Amino acid sequence: MKNLKIIGLFSLLILLIGCGASNTSKYASHEVVETEMPAEIAIVEDGKYEESSNTNLIVNPEDRKIIVSYYLDFDTENLDQGIQEINSLVKSTKGYSSSMNVSSTGNRRLDITLHIPKDQVDTFINSLTNSENLNLLNKSMSSEDMTSHYLDTDLRLKSLRKKLDRLNELKTLESSLDQILALENEITNTIFEIESLEGDLNSIDSRIDYTQISISISEIGLGGAEPTRLSFGQRLEDAFGDSFKSFSNSLQDFIILLVYLLPYIFLLLVFMGIVKFVISKVPRKFGRKERFFKKDKDEKLEK
Repeated sequence: MKNLKIIGLFSLLILLIGCGASNTSKYASHEVVETEMPAEIAIVEDGKYEESSNTNLIVNPEDRKIIVSYYLDFDTENLDQGIQEINSLVKSTKGYSSSMNVSSTGNRRLDITLHIPKDQVDTFINSLTNSENLNLLNKSMSSEDMTSHYLDTDLRLKSLRKKLDRLNELKTLESSLDQILALENEITNTIFEIESLEGDLNSIDSRIDYTQISISISEIGLGGAEPTRLSFGQRLEDAFGDSFKSFSNSLQDFIILLVYLLPYIFLLLVFMGIVKFVISKVPRKFGRKERFFKKDKDEKLEK
């Protein structure tokens, strides 16, 4: 009997050891695995970003889509010569102008917007700032980073192109007229979206390839045309003309004011008529009473 108890205890101990080993192996199978950084955001040497096979991220900082624009403000003694210099530089750098305005009110002023190839911008600006005819007053530069917008648009464009290919494949396999018409409508919409995105990317590329330079030049008058002085006869003629014009405008204003005041004038005339009528009646009444009392008094004195 004692031997049976010992055997039972020994069997229970073996069973407990086996359960513990099983649990240990279970937890061992769930060891922590160290995760790696996704390829599209992994940083490599020299601080550059590695391009993933599934994305279109920028590899070099030089490839970023940055739009640069300049503003230059000059004054000059000869605006015509300044315009000739600008036209010559634009032609030599193979640029173009998108707007131009010459103001002749007071001292003449030129406002022009140019687009110069980005590899010719330094040459263009240095030539203008070193010109003996032009005096630089102000120079400023601004930039706009379009990289994120460009990449997003490019990804959408590639996705739409794949969608267009799938739609064309489905169209060749479809036999139902309704389904074909629906696919053609979807294809048309997709082509429209593709063209719109392509236009957006082309616009960004154009603004990057051709730097916008806005230029203002004010003529200080020393080398420009002298203002003409009017003769006495012209000044007298202008004085008569201005006087007649002023009188005519004043007369017109008076007539318009009179029309506005007509209702009030009418009411005023009616009021004055009533007052005059009342005044004309009151003295007669009191005059009759005064004559009656005077007559009665005279009769009493005679008696």
